[in-house]
Amino acid sequence: MLHFVKFALDILAVDVYSRIILRIIIFIN
Repeated sequence: MLHFVKFALDILAVDVYSRIILRIIIFIN
């Protein structure tokens, strides 16, 4: 169960980071 929660959190973190990176790229351009 704990393993699944960590996996879900990792996916969530990747999603958040990718959105932030996309916003930075759009802002720079």
